[in-house]
Amino acid sequence: TANSKVELAKIVFRNEIEKEVEEKTYFEFIKETIPAKFVEPFYDFTCKNKMLGIELLGTAKHESGWKVFEGPINSNGTRDYGPLMLNSANLENEEFMKSFSENCKQYEYDRDIYYMCICINFYKSIRSQYGPWCALQIYNGGWRTMRKSCSTNLKKQVIGYANKVYSYINSYESEYKEFS
Repeated sequence: TANSKVELAKIVFRNEIEKEVEEKTYFEFIKETIPAKFVEPFYDFTCKNKMLGIELLGTAKHESGWKVFEGPINSNGTRDYGPLMLNSANLENEEFMKSFSENCKQYEYDRDIYYMCICINFYKSIRSQYGPWCALQIYNGGWRTMRKSCSTNLKKQVIGYANKVYSYINSYESEYKEFS
């Protein structure tokens, strides 16, 4: 009937408006939370999954505090770059770069943004396979952290890392709820 079609159209319209408001709110939250040069690309890479974005905000807060610098040389001779601390071993790994940098090419003009986008793609990939808790452990300690043969010290380290990042994630999640 005509009335049910009108009611359905109202529901669809209301849902579209609510989605648009939520997206604008998330964008404004990101804009107030991270340095300006990262806002647009971070939003573009996370707007479809706001919880992913919140997790990455917490990760960047722990990794670099959103300060952009070249990290000190790690104990294994590698170095980390960008706000999400992309390890130089990954930069040198052709398979890794091919897998996670494809849709980041437009940001090659700015190393920090480019590396952030690669890290987002990497985290998104491991999160979709293992969930956020294990993804944080893999992000910090590599794939070996998921093996049964993982050393006790490494397991303790990556669990400590994940717990610390989750304290930031929980804080950002609360802030976002208050903001919206």
